[in-house]
Amino acid sequence: MDDWESSPDSVKGEGAGAELVRTIRKIAQIKNRLETIKKEMTALKQSELYHLMIKIEEEKKAGRDILAEMAREINKEIKIAEEKLDKLKAGIGVFALAFLVKTAEGKNIFILKFNGTALIGVGLQCT
Repeated sequence: MDDWESSPDSVKGEGAGAELVRTIRKIAQIKNRLETIKKEMTALKQSELYHLMIKIEEEKKAGRDILAEMAREINKEIKIAEEKLDKLKAGIGVFALAFLVKTAEGKNIFILKFNGTALIGVGLQCT
């Protein structure tokens, strides 16, 4: 309702006075919208994506394509992860699980399962 009451469209009547009020209200709407845009731009300029865009532009001016470099690095990491997964699937990799269990008496029991063999340590201090 407040928007309608302050809207230029809500001004009734004709003549210079009514036109002046409508114009003043339009100017106020534009000022409010500009303030909102300024706040949005400030928020965007603080985002990680904006900083990445700036870095990309700076590096591009220096002759580097850091997006392509990032893509190559990510592809290398994916390849390494896929190779590790393939080794695990083939049974070549080492498989270990570790558990820390507190008994009813308050003792800590550390269990390490290494390739299916359980190694148990009792009363270990954990920090």
